[in-house]
Amino acid sequence: MAVERRKVVQALKKKGYAEEDGDHHYYRLYICGLRTQIYTKVSRDSKKTRTLGDNLVKQMYDQTKLVKDEFLKYVQCTLSHKEYLLLLVSKGHLQREDLKGAVESGLVSAEELDAAVPEQE
Repeated sequence: MAVERRKVVQALKKKGYAEEDGDHHYYRLYICGLRTQIYTKVSRDSKKTRTLGDNLVKQMYDQTKLVKDEFLKYVQCTLSHKEYLLLLVSKGHLQREDLKGAVESGLVSAEELDAAVPEQE
């Protein structure tokens, strides 16, 4: 499924990603000012890359630690920033302490964070 590059960039910026320039546009996830290890890259805008094909979309959903359906919901803004952060915690890509600022700011409640943290074996 092709996705508009512009919509992807808007969703990234709206949900905590900040641009870091390089040979492409790199977007890094920040949580209340805390830089995370999660990033994705988007090719520079040209007539060829206004629509991102399946291969690029797959790379982006892998980089953002989502599966295809989750990524499409993310881009369509039916997956909120809070839901995305909690999903990253539940999948083990973020740790509880990574969301300390989000809890302090009220973005995520302590109860929601507790529910998202995977059970220890």
